[in-house]
Amino acid sequence: MQAARAISGRGCYTRHVSLIETCKAAWPSPVGRLRVVGAIEGTSTLLLFGVAMPLKYFAGYPLAVSVAGMLHGVLFVWLCAEIGRAVLMKGWPVARGAVALVAAIVPTGPFVIDRWLAREQARWASRGESQDCPPGDSGR
Repeated sequence: MQAARAISGRGCYTRHVSLIETCKAAWPSPVGRLRVVGAIEGTSTLLLFGVAMPLKYFAGYPLAVSVAGMLHGVLFVWLCAEIGRAVLMKGWPVARGAVALVAAIVPTGPFVIDRWLAREQARWASRGESQDCPPGDSGR
């Protein structure tokens, strides 16, 4: 959770920014959307490996893997689609998209490339360019 310091008439207090607020702020940008979907997909991978598979093999509950596996598969396809969208919308080279796809396959890959994606998102924002248009396109 991120904390933002605010000053009121009664003194200072810390306001915590919720995960929902963070996701809403990142969603309009293709890179921000890729970061959000990557975090969701990476979490589903950890839940599949850390919760569902032990339930199947140690507790004899195979339905957990069926449900979590299907959900993870849908989220993985969504992540791949968002990588493709980011490549097309941001004009990334194919190699950059390939690195993102390889990271999507590795179980903790989306968390590893998130720092790089955050820098990429900040770079676009600092340029003042539209977050949802290819480079050089004003969006008109």
